[in-house]
Amino acid sequence: MNDIAIKVEHLSKMFKIYNKPSDIFWELVSGSTIHREFWALTDLSFTLERGKVIGFIGKNGAGKSTLLKILAGTMDSTKGNIAINGTITAILELGTGFHPDYSGRDNIYMGGMCFGMSRKEVDEKIDRIIEFSELGDVIDQPFRTYSSGMQGRLTFSTAMSVDPDILIVDEALSTGDARFQRKCFSLFERLREEEKTILFVSHDSNCITHLCDEVYLLADGKIIEQGDPRQVVKYYNKLLFSRKEEDQRVLDKSQTQEQPKEGQADIVADETRYGTKEVEIIDCGILNRDDQPVTMLESGRDYRIYVHIKFNKSLPNLTCGCRIVNIIGVDVFAANTSFHGIDVPALQPGEVLEIRFAVTMWLAPGDYFLTFGVIQRDSIHFCDRRMDTLAIKVVGRSTIDPACVADLNEEISLHPIEGSGNRDQETGNGNQKKTDTRSLTPDP
Repeated sequence: MNDIAIKVEHLSKMFKIYNKPSDIFWELVSGSTIHREFWALTDLSFTLERGKVIGFIGKNGAGKSTLLKILAGTMDSTKGNIAINGTITAILELGTGFHPDYSGRDNIYMGGMCFGMSRKEVDEKIDRIIEFSELGDVIDQPFRTYSSGMQGRLTFSTAMSVDPDILIVDEALSTGDARFQRKCFSLFERLREEEKTILFVSHDSNCITHLCDEVYLLADGKIIEQGDPRQVVKYYNKLLFSRKEEDQRVLDKSQTQEQPKEGQADIVADETRYGTKEVEIIDCGILNRDDQPVTMLESGRDYRIYVHIKFNKSLPNLTCGCRIVNIIGVDVFAANTSFHGIDVPALQPGEVLEIRFAVTMWLAPGDYFLTFGVIQRDSIHFCDRRMDTLAIKVVGRSTIDPACVADLNEEISLHPIEGSGNRDQETGNGNQKKTDTRSLTPDP
């Protein structure tokens, strides 16, 4: 168990549903069954390794929050076994353990004790908690006067002061501002380096793919997919945007097995496709200036992303777009006709329309995947969506940090500023030498 943080075996949770509160009393008195059973979780088994960031995703009602509450110990399971290896802290909702009429400072003490700290421990950590929350100016005001983002910051800062072995976060960061979220994500990275374990629930696909080492997809209280974040997020999108009458759990993957040719990317596309096919994407890709299809692109050059859509049914109000994601699944570019205020005409069945996106390729060198989609603006179900249908590789200058995704074509120059010496110069000390500008100027 030294390398295991959490082990779950055959976990299930059942809720009793009553039509009205009085049914609970009559069931107790009569001994007959009046309630109906709702199984929020059914026979879950998994093992989470120490030092990993684990993501849980799924539609509303999939069972994510129920699972985390059981792991945190705030809810009992109906069946199954759970083994927790280490101290655990959970942020399941804003203001957990906080009283709206108490000040932020008083709530740090009350919330800290709810998280398992003694008053002495809170005394030792309260200054750091206030500093991390950035609420020093309002820390003595009532908690109810805080915005939801401020409440989330104080809750998170208090919980993190426990220094747990396992941290559970259930959408608690969604209301924080961008600056505070960045602090939290930096803290996640530090905890990962310290071999802490983080369980993270979010509907933000970019956060999931960027932060997580492994992702579990839940639907109807069951784990239907797990593993690589980018792949699992693709399946999650299929659940969200495909029709119920489609078999959403059989993921129709078509993998390209051909070896890359010269001038092509050396990664392999792994397409996930779904939709009503009322309007169908029959061809798509990238063309260079000579109208030749390419997947090996050069930074700074112009290209044309194209898509051919065939109308099997004449549909109005269509939106057609493309999206580029990097190797871990983070969106780096997206464009569609609606963003540009362009109306897609409703052609007759059998007719084909080409849509072009002229771009200058200023992505940083690296591997990327291209996704296309067509959807009616008043619908949540795609007519056709081809995710990761084309693998592309961008090559170019090597002066960019490999972790970056954009190439802004930078140039660096040095410009000594006249009269900008140190304090000795400003105070009239004649001992300070002037800057030799020749040392900053390259030879012609």
